Amino acid sequence: MRCDNYCPRCGEPEETVTHAIFESQPAVQAWELSSTPSSSQTFPTSSIYTNMDYLFWRKNSIMQPTDDIDFYPWIIWYIRKARNDKLFRSIDTQRVSVRRGTMQMMQYLHLHMHKLLRKHNP
Repeated sequence: MRCDNYCPRCGEPEETVTHAIFESQPAVQAWELSSTPSSSQTFPTSSIYTNMDYLFWRKNSIMQPTDDIDFYPWIIWYIRKARNDKLFRSIDTQRVSVRRGTMQMMQYLHLHMHKLLRKHNP
């Protein structure tokens, strides 16, 4: 069985996990809309490990953790979901929708975390 390994969102002939989440044009645009500081020298890079290290640890030397409003797992999930929608359902999700979906999920989680905390710590 033959398997195409191209990127369904930008047409790059070789799609890797790093490409899909950090390097493809739609992913780069989604990260640019986030509050995460980025530059071609530091983030994103071609290494998935360097990118994750940056998101969870090194970025804190650039910005205060209290100013960090991005919920990275959800940004990554929405980028991946948009890729799968394009590949399997022929739905082209715009980068603004990725950011909007991430923000809605963050608000939902924030609201429910406060409810849980109040319930368990009266």
